[in-house]
Amino acid sequence: MNKKIVLLFAALFFLLATHAFAATPEASQVSKVLTERTNGNDAFYNRMLAPAKSLDVQRSESDRIHSVNGQISNEIEMVVSAFKNASEENKAEAVKEAISGFENQVNNNGGVFITFTNSNPSAANSRAITLIPKTNGFITAASVLNVFSSYKRSPKGSDQFYEYSNPQDLTNSDVRASSGGEASHLLPQAASPMKVGQNYAIKKCRQIMGWRCVTAIFRIDNYLKGADSFGMFFSSMADLSNNPDHAQFSHDSRSVNQVSGSTTVYVVKESAKWIMIYGTEVQLNNGRLQFAGTIQNEFKKDFNRVRERLAIDLKISADQLR
Repeated sequence: MNKKIVLLFAALFFLLATHAFAATPEASQVSKVLTERTNGNDAFYNRMLAPAKSLDVQRSESDRIHSVNGQISNEIEMVVSAFKNASEENKAEAVKEAISGFENQVNNNGGVFITFTNSNPSAANSRAITLIPKTNGFITAASVLNVFSSYKRSPKGSDQFYEYSNPQDLTNSDVRASSGGEASHLLPQAASPMKVGQNYAIKKCRQIMGWRCVTAIFRIDNYLKGADSFGMFFSSMADLSNNPDHAQFSHDSRSVNQVSGSTTVYVVKESAKWIMIYGTEVQLNNGRLQFAGTIQNEFKKDFNRVRERLAIDLKISADQLR
């Protein structure tokens, strides 16, 4: 082979290898966790979860899951890298610019947006971002993760929640029901925060021309140390076809998930003056989308309630959130 061609291939390999290992430690950790939980051999997660898959139905199931996991990890890489590398004064703008690299509508819609792909199968990619200035001692990465997990564990508005006592055995669990209301997502009515490293199984339902429900597994964790440390909120849809639901839901459609698979990651990242929470969720539906406009509006309302809860609990003005 021509020596120049050999050198060219060597240089190309070096560039690709350098790029492949350039990910932030945070994104690498997220990628590792997603692989272990949604596309690995873990006895619990492999049995329990129905993660999101890409729309390329010609590829293997594992490849489709890997594609979604890669998209999530890459987005987190871009956002976290921008947050870490920018000066404290420029972090908000740096994060905004990073997000514009994959979905500028997030910036155009107040930091909250769902991108729909209305094919068959169809997909929805929800993204949300907020930055919290550290104006008092209540505002830490741990407190933000606690508030966020409490919010996610609490019913809102017309929600009906069912929390299972044993995520490994939905059939034989005790089920605790709770109903949403105007202030059910706020203290003192809100649920307690999730415990780090513990799995939760929760069914969220609403009455919209019959029951519309999704049952999912939730978990929060803290990863890495020092400047690379971050909190992570994870959820993925529960596979009710391989894990029979509780008998109390057998007489109606509450044992039917309204989507075919989902994977959600939110990261909580702290700097000297800011705490960032960025999240992305991918949902797969084996069919065409319905109620897209309603879903978009509800997602915006939901994340505005997240911000409201953060502001109240952290004793900060909502106007200070970015």
